[in-house]
Amino acid sequence: MYMNHSLHLLTLLLCLLLCLSYTTHAKSSHTRELIEQAKQQREMGEFGQAVKTGQLALSLAKDSGNQADIGRAMVELGEIAREQGRLDDSMEQLEAAQAILQHTNDIQAQARAIGAKADNLRILGQHPNALILSQKSLELYKSIDDELGMADEYSAIGVSLEWQGAWQESLLAYNNALDIAKKYNDTVRLATAFYNIGEIHRDMGDQNTALTYFQDALRLDMDSGQPRNIAYSHTKVATVLKDLGNIDEARQHIKQAQALFEQLEAKRDALWAKLVLARIEFTAHNIALAEQLLLDGLQGLKEKSVLDLKVDAKLQLAELYLSQNNLELAKQHIEQGHELAVTQQSKDKQARFEEFRVALLARQEDYKQAFLSLQKVQKLKGELLDQTRAESLARMQSQAEFTRRAQEILLLKKDQELQRAAAERERILWSLWIVALVSAFLVLFLAYGKYSQRRQTRQLSEQVAQRTAQLNAKHQELQEAYSQVEQASTTDPLTGLRNRRFLEQNLQPDLQRSLRIHRDRPHDSGDNDLLFFLVDLDDFKRVNDVHGHSAGDLLLQQFAQLLQQVFRSSDYLVRWGGEEFLVISRFTSRQQAAELAQRLLTTVLEHPFTLSDGTLLPKSCSIGYSCYPLAPEFAVEIGWQQVLEAADACLYAAKLSGKHCWIGIEGPRQTDLPTLPFSWSALAAAGQLRVRASINKINWPPQPD
Repeated sequence: MYMNHSLHLLTLLLCLLLCLSYTTHAKSSHTRELIEQAKQQREMGEFGQAVKTGQLALSLAKDSGNQADIGRAMVELGEIAREQGRLDDSMEQLEAAQAILQHTNDIQAQARAIGAKADNLRILGQHPNALILSQKSLELYKSIDDELGMADEYSAIGVSLEWQGAWQESLLAYNNALDIAKKYNDTVRLATAFYNIGEIHRDMGDQNTALTYFQDALRLDMDSGQPRNIAYSHTKVATVLKDLGNIDEARQHIKQAQALFEQLEAKRDALWAKLVLARIEFTAHNIALAEQLLLDGLQGLKEKSVLDLKVDAKLQLAELYLSQNNLELAKQHIEQGHELAVTQQSKDKQARFEEFRVALLARQEDYKQAFLSLQKVQKLKGELLDQTRAESLARMQSQAEFTRRAQEILLLKKDQELQRAAAERERILWSLWIVALVSAFLVLFLAYGKYSQRRQTRQLSEQVAQRTAQLNAKHQELQEAYSQVEQASTTDPLTGLRNRRFLEQNLQPDLQRSLRIHRDRPHDSGDNDLLFFLVDLDDFKRVNDVHGHSAGDLLLQQFAQLLQQVFRSSDYLVRWGGEEFLVISRFTSRQQAAELAQRLLTTVLEHPFTLSDGTLLPKSCSIGYSCYPLAPEFAVEIGWQQVLEAADACLYAAKLSGKHCWIGIEGPRQTDLPTLPFSWSALAAAGQLRVRASINKINWPPQPD
C-alpha cells in the first residue's frame, strides 16, 4: 500500500514537471517563430511591420525570462535599425544583446550578435576592427557546425579583406561561402557570393567578367524577391556598364535601384544610387544634370553613417568643376572635401583631394603652391603604403590568433564531450544501484552500446579518410586559384606591365644586393647600380580631351610596348599612375643612365602612336632619373624612396623646362649632405649634386619660403 502511494505521488510530480517544461518550450518556440518572421519582413523591406514583430517577440521573451530569446530578439531589432540607417540605435541594441547572450549557452545567437556588430563597423569603414569581430563570429559558428552561419561570416570576412586590398585572401573567403551556398542550394547566399566575386574582378579591372557575375547575382536576387538585394545588384551592374561605355543601359539599371531604395526608405542607399547616377551623367557629358544630382545629394548627406558618401560627392563635384574650368567652385569643394576626408581618417581620399588641388593651382599658374601640394600627395601616399603594411601585419597576427582560438575551441569541445561521457557513465552506474531488478537488462544494453560505438568508430574513420581526400583535392584547386590571383594582383590590367604591389614584393632583395656590393667594393662596383627612371607622356590630357579616353588607353598600351623595346626583360617596368611610368634598370652602371634616357626619348619621338581610326599621332615624353645607391655612405638617410623623390624632382624640372627632355641626378658632389629633410631641387639648383641633362638650361621648381 505504502509503495503504491509513493509511486502515485512520483507519477504526479513527473507529470507536473513535464507540463511546466512543455509550457516553457511552447513559449520559447513561439518567440523564435516571431523572431524569424521579423527577419523575413526585414529582408522584404517591411521595416515598420518588422519592428512591431520584433518588439512583440522581445516582450514575450521577457515575460518568460528566457535570456537566450531576449538576446535573439534584441539582435534582430538591432539589424532592423541598421537597415533603416539608425546605426547608433543598432549598435546600442547589439551591445546589450551581446552582454545578455554571453551568460547563456546559445552559441549561435552569440555569433550572430558579434557578426551584426561587424556589419555596422563595415558601414562606418572600420574594416580592420570589423574583420576581427567577423573572425570571432566564424569561430563560434564552427564550434557548433552551423555551416550557413559560417557562409555569412566568410562573405563578411571577404568584404573586409577586399577593402584592405587583400584580394587573394578575400577570394578564398568568398569561395568558401560559395561552396556552402551550393551545398544547401541557398539562392540568397549564392547571389551574395556572385556579387562579392564580381567585386573582386571589378577591383582587378576585369570589367566583362565582373558584369557576368553581377548579372547572375541580379537574376538570383530577383528569383528570391528581396528588394534590397535586387537594388544592390542593379547598382553594381550600372557601375560596370558605365565603365564599359554602355551609358543608356547603366542609366536604366541605376534608376531601378534608386526607385527600390526609395520605396524601402533606405536613405543611405538611395543617396549612394544618386551619386552613381551623377557619375553616369558626368561620363555622358550631361554636366548640368550631374551637378544638380550631386548638389541635391549633398542636402541629404548629414548623418554620421553617410560621411563616406559625402566625401565621394565632394570628390565628384571637384572633378566636375575642374573639367568646366570653374576654379572658384572647384577650390571650395576641394577644401571642404579635404576636411571631411581628414575627419573620415581616409588618407587615400585626402591624397585625391590634394591631387585635385595640384591641378587647380597649376591652372592658376601658382606653381610654387602646386609643388607644395604635390609633396603632400607623395607624403600621404607614403603614409598610406605604411598603413597598408601595418594592416597586413595586423591581419596576419589576427589570422594567427584566429587559428589559435579555433584550436582552443576544438580542445574545449573534446573536453566537454569527455565530461558528458563521464556524467552519462555515472548516471548509468547510479541507475544500476537503484534499479537492481533490471541489472541484467542494463548489462546487455551496455554491451550493445559498446558494439554500436565500435561500429560508429569504424564508420567515422571511413568518413575521415574520405573527407581528407576531398580536402586534398580542394587544396590543389585553391593553390591554382592563388597563382591566378597573385599574377592578376601584381599586373596593371590596361598595359600588362607591373604595378606598385609587384614592386613592393620584389624590390627589397635588389636593394640589399646593390648596396652590399657598393660597400664591399666602393671603387669597383661595376654594373651594380639600380637606375630609377620616371617617365611621363607629354600633354597626355589633351589626347583624352580631344580623342576620348579610349584613345588615351590605346596610347598607354603602345607606350608600354616602346618601353619593352628599349629596356631589358629583366628590368622592372611599372605603371606608376595615369600616364606616368617607373622603370628600374637592374644592375646597370649609372654611366649608362643618360644613354638609356636618350634612347627612350628618341624611340618615342620616332614612333608615332596609331589611333583606332588609323590616325598617326606623334608624341614626346619627359624623363627624370636617379641612381641607387645615390650615396652608399648615406644608405639609411637616402633610401630608395628618396631616390624615387629625386627622380620625381628631375621629371618635374623636365616638365618646367619645356618637356621632351631628360634630367638626372647621379650623386652628390661632396661627401656631406644637409640634414634631412632637404629639397632635391634646391640642392641641384645650388650645384651640390651631379646632374646630367639633354638640355642646357634647367628650370628647377621654385622652393617654398
